[in-house]
Amino acid sequence: MTGIEIKKLFKSELLYLVLIVIFGFILYLYILTRYVLIYGVDGPYYLIQVRSILEAGNLKYDDPPLAFYIFTFFTLLFGGNLTLGIKVGTAFFSALSAAPLYFWIKKVTKSQIPGYLASLGCILSSLHLLLMNSYLKMVVGSFFLFCFIYYLHCMLIEKGGIRTLIMAISFMILTGATHAIVFLVAFLFLVLYAIVYRLLWAGDKRVMRNLEILLFVAFFFIIVAPISFPFFFKDYYQALDLALSPFYRFRPQTVSSSEIISRFLLDPMSGAAVLAAIIFGIVLWIYEWRTGKKEAVLAIAPVTVVGLLLLTPLTPVDWIWRFLYMEFITIAFVLGYGFSKIQSKSIVFVIALFLCFSPIIIQTVDASKTLMPTIREGDYYEIEEMRQYIPPKSVIIANPIYGYWVEYLTRTDIAFMFSPAIWQYEHVMILIDKLFPPSTTPNATKIFEGNRFILYEIEMKTP
Repeated sequence: MTGIEIKKLFKSELLYLVLIVIFGFILYLYILTRYVLIYGVDGPYYLIQVRSILEAGNLKYDDPPLAFYIFTFFTLLFGGNLTLGIKVGTAFFSALSAAPLYFWIKKVTKSQIPGYLASLGCILSSLHLLLMNSYLKMVVGSFFLFCFIYYLHCMLIEKGGIRTLIMAISFMILTGATHAIVFLVAFLFLVLYAIVYRLLWAGDKRVMRNLEILLFVAFFFIIVAPISFPFFFKDYYQALDLALSPFYRFRPQTVSSSEIISRFLLDPMSGAAVLAAIIFGIVLWIYEWRTGKKEAVLAIAPVTVVGLLLLTPLTPVDWIWRFLYMEFITIAFVLGYGFSKIQSKSIVFVIALFLCFSPIIIQTVDASKTLMPTIREGDYYEIEEMRQYIPPKSVIIANPIYGYWVEYLTRTDIAFMFSPAIWQYEHVMILIDKLFPPSTTPNATKIFEGNRFILYEIEMKTP
């Protein structure tokens, strides 16, 4: 093959990939802009954080910062429109995740078609789509995660030098600076890749040294980042506390993680695809191991094991859905790799294409209908009007479903329940929702009443 032919092939490959990413971006942006308001329970939380960066130069709440600064960039790009900036940033990074996934699958299968199909599977995954309803940091982190896995794979297979190692370290740190759970997934891939590589190749000294460096950086980040920058990385200690809490703290729960996982896996519109992908992944893993395809096993084994670990019932209920939505990685990889085994069989390939993507598309259409704001536009203006009736040094006790909207629009601190912390405020208020009225009327002074909400000021006696 001549140099000119190689260039043409690369250009056509890049063109198809760009078209897939553009398709994903347009699809996501369409879904995210069907409603004027931002989506999900945590949607207005991102508005609060980005507004704080623009007005005060820092975050209001402690959190890994990278995603918020990325959303701030998109907000500035669109003239300071917070909602549009965050929606475009979310759609952009969701679609862009297909690119490193493509190169990873292509590297493993030595073929472009499985890479394209895996990328489409990622974009059309209902679980990937559902991340965009509230877990926007995880959306951004997933792009960095795929980049990290790709360079990790390259480092092991190509016995890469310092450049590949630096790229892997960089994307691992970027993942950690975005979201604790996505970083945990990256760490799992690192550990599993290291174990499988050691078992398959008995360890090349240079590669093992690079793996040791990566593991050292990962542990260093987990330990040092929360100590040096507790405001940004306190999540890492909170995650540990949450994970261990079932062993030393009683927390009454109406549903357990195992019950959620069981219902999820039996749901044909979501988790059933995960179960099928894991089973098929195990089959591919055994088949490729028996045929001696070490590079395939190096990738399939970690993907399958991570897919299983994300389903562990030991995951706290508070975080279980975050883990379950990350199963889109397993589905996309197994889908792409599976097609690499039949791409030379035209009729079987076409039939499998129809059988696999038809339910995926149906699931995505169904999931897209659940993406919406937690309040209506009329509620938005009602809460905004409420602001003029709220005195300084106030706190509002509100339902978590729309609590961040109350904070964003009234610029007033909120609480989700009565606690000693509210005694520091001069005015304690409670927001009553007429759609879900309490069984008893609060003994308090009515401050504001709208079509949906009633705001009361209550007298709070300190102990």
